[in-house]
Order: sequence, then structure tokens, then C-alpha cells
Amino acid sequence: MRAIGLDLPAQLRDVHLEQVRGIEGGHSLAGYIEYFARCVAGGQIPLPDLREGIVTVALMTAMERSLETKQPASVPAVLREFGLQS
Repeated sequence: MRAIGLDLPAQLRDVHLEQVRGIEGGHSLAGYIEYFARCVAGGQIPLPDLREGIVTVALMTAMERSLETKQPASVPAVLREFGLQS
């Protein structure tokens, strides 16, 4: 098994990517875990970053609300509701 070969905390050092790949849908997740670990080890910000993730969740929330109410829903309104945009 190929372990993630980075200087990681002890609890993560024994994570083997093959174990992740063995999970249904885990093959693409294993690639992202490896990418994420390399970014952290190299001091880079992995993409998508937190900001993009928050906007994505706000977009999905607005879409869900629009489907439920049959009315337009606004991403900025969702962000404001959760105190994430003024």
C-alpha cells in the first residue's frame, strides 16, 4: 500500500490511499486527499477553498428554496441570512 508520504500528524500518517480507494466512489476522493495533503505540506491553499465552498452551499440552498417555493431565490440573501455577507 502507498501511504501519503508527507510530514503529517501521527493520526494521519498511517492513512493509505488504497484504503480510501476501496470505498465506493473513493478513487476520486483519494486523489483529492493526496492533492489536499500536498497543498497543506507546501503551504498552499487547496482549491476549491472555503470561500468557494460557502458560495456553492449558498447556491444549492437558494436552488432548493426556489424549488420548494416556486419563487426566485437569491444567493446573496442566503449568505446574509447566515451572516456571511453584509
